[in-house]
Amino acid sequence: MSQRNNYRILIVDDEPPWHNFIREAFKKNYAFDGAVSGEKMWEKLRSGEQYDLLLLDLRLDGTEEKTGLDLLPQLGAQHPGLPVIVATNSKDPDAVVTAMEAGAKGFLFKSQYEKTMWDKKFQDIIEANRAEKLSAENKKLRKEVERHEEREEDEKYRFIGNSPPVQEIKEFLRGLAEESRVTILLTGETGTGKEVAARYLHKMGPRHHKPFVAVNLSNLPVESIENELFGHVKGAYTDATTDQIGHFHRADGGVLLLDEIGHISAIVQDKLMRFLENRVISPLGSGKEIALDIQLVAATNLDLSQEVKKGTFRDDLYQRLKNVVVEIPPLRQRKEDIPLILEHYMRLQNPNAVPFELMTREVVQHLFDYDWPGNIRELRNAIDYMLLRMRIFKKPQIDMKCLPPDLLHGNAATQDSPQAALNSSSQRPRSNKEEKAHLDLVKIESALRQTGGNKTAVAEILGIKGTDHLRARILTCYKNFPEMFPEFPEIRRQYNL
Repeated sequence: MSQRNNYRILIVDDEPPWHNFIREAFKKNYAFDGAVSGEKMWEKLRSGEQYDLLLLDLRLDGTEEKTGLDLLPQLGAQHPGLPVIVATNSKDPDAVVTAMEAGAKGFLFKSQYEKTMWDKKFQDIIEANRAEKLSAENKKLRKEVERHEEREEDEKYRFIGNSPPVQEIKEFLRGLAEESRVTILLTGETGTGKEVAARYLHKMGPRHHKPFVAVNLSNLPVESIENELFGHVKGAYTDATTDQIGHFHRADGGVLLLDEIGHISAIVQDKLMRFLENRVISPLGSGKEIALDIQLVAATNLDLSQEVKKGTFRDDLYQRLKNVVVEIPPLRQRKEDIPLILEHYMRLQNPNAVPFELMTREVVQHLFDYDWPGNIRELRNAIDYMLLRMRIFKKPQIDMKCLPPDLLHGNAATQDSPQAALNSSSQRPRSNKEEKAHLDLVKIESALRQTGGNKTAVAEILGIKGTDHLRARILTCYKNFPEMFPEFPEIRRQYNL
């Protein structure tokens, strides 16, 4: 048994000698406080004193009425975490039943006092209550942690972008989410955000309260993929000492993403085809079929039609998968989304960051010029690297020396592209007037995003006299320096530029 001298018991009894008796008998084990009436009891409880147990007499106020029974429901409602033991001289068995039904945790007869037994009763009930409280607090804490993790995951996997191709993809995915038995094939280069798109589909649809399970098949040994996906029963093979459910079973009711679908064996392709036809799986070693309700999303950066020609991928499975194809464009084809992506991932590390004030003009231009062969994944890694170097070298801004070597010396937009022509025109030295205009646009762009496009709030934040003056300032910049505006998609969107 644990230490008890810090346990506090409130005795509620109208006989002072009884108070003295209990205090003296258990003074080495517990701390006591007392109340001789229901009114005094409520005063004690309202005072904020904390008790581990309440020892309640059924008869109070010097009468034969069982007024303690009336107090039990009120105690349960107002102090649900305080356990009550009824201690009485009453021999009425109905009173015992009634008291327990009203919420008492235990019952003791004064005439049958036995110190060891009473001590054990006190301690058992106190410790059981403490364990229950701890369990409830742990559950609450776990839920808080889960909610925090969900929020972090939502931020990590946000589908960022307002470019026309991204807006179209989002609309399509929202529609597909309602068609929850439709199988989807996501295609695109590595790092374009295929898992982000799959999570967006899950979040936007009726399955959003059910599991989302993402499996990167290229990270699994080929020989274990079947087991990982479909599970096994005990005895299926030498080391199968227990049943194990697979990723399909874990995703039941929700969405299952099979990333890098081109990396599965013929056996797994057979099982996958069977699932698509019948919506059932059969774990390894089991003759039973298990029906599952899953929206399946497959993803690949391979050309599956070429894999079919090479004989490594079943044609009928490919035909089944390609019924609904969503192609995620590379970042070089949606460069207007770069400011939003930069801002999002920088603020994940520093919520108060103003990204375009945190980087030099030369760095911003370089980020726009670069072709991003690794797509969003490469951009995110670059952001982490730049912020790290800025912190380590205590720089006031991210300058060119903060860029990753591959980015600093890597490929930029081809010289024949319209973007390159625009960029090359902006590489000449800028006048003070141009620099001032650019800084204004940076601040307006950031404020528009922070306020969700509330132009009145933007004007207040920037100290501009009203929205008309704000519009006039933007249009003046647009008239004089239109080449700057590809960097500012939110301004262009809000003002139809």
